[in-house]
Amino acid sequence: MATNSQSLLTAANCYAGFGDNSYMLRLMKLALLNQIATGVTLATDPQSLLTQAKCFACMGDNGYMLQLMELALLAQISANGTGGAPGGGVTAGTGAPSSTPTSSGALYIQTDSIPAGQIWEWYSGAWH
Repeated sequence: MATNSQSLLTAANCYAGFGDNSYMLRLMKLALLNQIATGVTLATDPQSLLTQAKCFACMGDNGYMLQLMELALLAQISANGTGGAPGGGVTAGTGAPSSTPTSSGALYIQTDSIPAGQIWEWYSGAWH
């Protein structure tokens, strides 16, 4: 895995088509962080990442909320080592969350709430 600046820029060239649209790039980053946090490996091309990030898009172009989700995913990754935390991560759906994650922390985005995008947090054995 190349980590020098030139190799990274070459590898990231497929994302350059989004120009300076930081919203789209942030959505792709959230999808990648979610893959790492949950240990699920999916396609990483831009269109696939945007499809995976639909549950994050309900927040709209709210930079603050997107940063909070990024931090929550990074904290989960840090707490669980290299990822692979079954039952954790970020999920989305309609209605309040009803299932119990198997990890100690998780986020759930309720897509049918008013306003859309209510975020539920799982910690201390309960949804908050």
